[in-house]
Amino acid sequence: MPDLRSLPSVDALLRAAPVADWVEIFGRPLV
Repeated sequence: MPDLRSLPSVDALLRAAPVADWVEIFGRPLV
C-alpha cells in the first residue's frame, strides 16, 4: 500500500486548502 503522502491529489489538496477551510471542515482549529 503506497504512502498517502505520496499521492499527488492528497498533496495538492493539503497545499491548496487554506487554513480557514480546514477549520471549517473539522469544525475547530487544529492548533
